[in-house]
Amino acid sequence: MFPKMQEAVASLNRLIQVEGAFGILKNDCVFQRFLLRGKSKVKRKILLLCMGFNL
Repeated sequence: MFPKMQEAVASLNRLIQVEGAFGILKNDCVFQRFLLRGKSKVKRKILLLCMGFNL
């Protein structure tokens, strides 16, 4: 493959993997949106969700 083609395939693969994780959080954990204000609170909430997802 050409170098640019490899980069495109790698980028697409990362996008697909991330979308899967967010899809699971949205469906299984019934998570639709942040009900918090402020960047630090939202950051804390997403970190807790990610830690729970990785367990």
